[in-house]
Amino acid sequence: MANKPFDFGALLGENNRRPDYRLKTDEGSFVRAAVNADLTPQSTFKRRQGSALAVAGTDCHSLWSNGTDTYFADYDTLYHLSPTMVKTAVSAQVVPGQQVSFADVNGAIYCSTGSELFRLSGSSTAVKAGIVPPNVSPTLLAAASGFLPKGIYQATISFIAPSGEESGAITPVSVTVPKNGSLAISGIQVSAGYSTAVYLSPPNGDVLFRIAKTTSAALPEITIQPQSSASRARTILLARMPPGQIVRYADGRLIVASGNILYYSELFAPALHNPAKSYIPFASNITMIRPCEGGIYVSADETYWIAGDLASASIDTVLPYKAVFGTDSEVPNSNNVWWMSERGMVVGSPGGQVENVQEKFVAVNAATAGASLYREQDGMRQMLSSLFGTQTNAMAASSYMEFEVIRKETEL
Repeated sequence: MANKPFDFGALLGENNRRPDYRLKTDEGSFVRAAVNADLTPQSTFKRRQGSALAVAGTDCHSLWSNGTDTYFADYDTLYHLSPTMVKTAVSAQVVPGQQVSFADVNGAIYCSTGSELFRLSGSSTAVKAGIVPPNVSPTLLAAASGFLPKGIYQATISFIAPSGEESGAITPVSVTVPKNGSLAISGIQVSAGYSTAVYLSPPNGDVLFRIAKTTSAALPEITIQPQSSASRARTILLARMPPGQIVRYADGRLIVASGNILYYSELFAPALHNPAKSYIPFASNITMIRPCEGGIYVSADETYWIAGDLASASIDTVLPYKAVFGTDSEVPNSNNVWWMSERGMVVGSPGGQVENVQEKFVAVNAATAGASLYREQDGMRQMLSSLFGTQTNAMAASSYMEFEVIRKETEL
């Protein structure tokens, strides 16, 4: 006897929460699993196109692109990938097995290898982000001859690169100058490739103004007080941004997750950080930072929405579970973002509104990390995530079979 044709009706996608004898509904049919298949907008399945090797490697990971530059890591080397699939090694050391994170800061690419934070430029240049600040205080010596008003004068120094980028400034030192006195500054720390900026306060003042940019260890005797029209010292006690497992950029600040601590930079100074206050601790390791209009989504023990500027923002829980590390991205041509969570794919909207678009139908396997991409092809728009370190989810329905259990002559 010939097999009777089965009418699936409209195909609704994957569903592993229903038992296999309830996959057919009045609206159409679900499938338990779909391998190498795409669900089309017409509610049919088609075989997914194959792939061809474009770039060979031994341990490739951390692929990232901003549409102009593309980077990926292979074992302990970071590579730039051209539009014609030519790879060029970048001078940034990668720790084997450590994921690399990237952020586009108005065209400048910052990347964190976990152990170091770099700024990338083009196909081969990588420099450590930020400038290590001075660590030796200058020596101040007051004298009785001159034109300085009586009072306490403070001085500090910082390093300035030829590009104009400035390091943090060291803790100010002070000296008391007598009436009609003068001031000598010596022991100025210098560093190859940089100039040293010297800042001085007016008598009994708390704002320091630049009086020199030098490559010498000492300045000529100072007999007049600094001009208030000069550049102010704005980097006192600031340090380089630390590296971490995630780096992002939002609303003028570079943001780095290192373990369970979220660090953020000074406004419009992505390489400078205030270690005394510019951080937010969480209860467990951070697995996601995803900027969105009006704030950022952060995942640690739970998923949070941080609205407004990080220096004064409130922190609200939006989901009681966390995101899978490495799976967050933007939804092109929209203001939304998305990520793979412990309970399926989540779409986040501006203002902290989130929706799990997968949990109702699919119980995903728990994973330690993953990677995501947004794909538009053949009239389809798809958000794809590949997960690593998955474990079987007990919430998924098991296969069905008829059976009876006989116990103490009672049929159950």
